[in-house]
Amino acid sequence: VLNSEGKVCAMVAKKFEEHGLALPVERVLPVAECLEAGYPWRLPLLGMEVKAGGTLLNPSVLVKAFASASAAAKSGVEVGDEILEINGTKVATLLEMRARPCWPWAMAVCHPAGSSCD
Repeated sequence: VLNSEGKVCAMVAKKFEEHGLALPVERVLPVAECLEAGYPWRLPLLGMEVKAGGTLLNPSVLVKAFASASAAAKSGVEVGDEILEINGTKVATLLEMRARPCWPWAMAVCHPAGSSCD
């Protein structure tokens, strides 16, 4: 789908007779970038559950729980840790975190009470 300036703004995902479902380019682009880099696209799965934290003006993403044998547990992630970055891109909201589907992931986290940041 092109806008009035001829730039790609969405991708048609499904056509229903004369109607169509278009996905915004900002949702499609991360998937395309992963595929072009040679990675298979899949939803991020580190064996952890996250939740929104912080405030409306200063949001954050916090680790809520994780499986004991997960990649998150093996890397030293703790419940309450704040996820600061994924692959060098700062994340402050759950939507920003979900927009980083490319593998492998490298996360920067900050442990509760500021004991250390990795």
